[in-house]
Amino acid sequence: MLALFACELFFGSCILSSANIEPKMPGGQPLIAAVAMLFSVALGIFTIRRMPKNKILNKTRKAAFGPPCCGLSTCSSSKLLRL
Repeated sequence: MLALFACELFFGSCILSSANIEPKMPGGQPLIAAVAMLFSVALGIFTIRRMPKNKILNKTRKAAFGPPCCGLSTCSSSKLLRL
């Protein structure tokens, strides 16, 4: 979700770059567009750096809790959890 939001923010700031909005940076680009671009790049880097941590956490959770259960009483893993 964060990666999609970063992409939308980046494309939106690119569109804002072509608008005539004050205040402007010395290069003529609107300040809000430059700030949005910097924020979207930072959010993208944060999302990419966070991805390996999530994969490791998901593997340890699956190992600790076992396979996912369907919740039915006929499921063998739900019988094990009740014991």
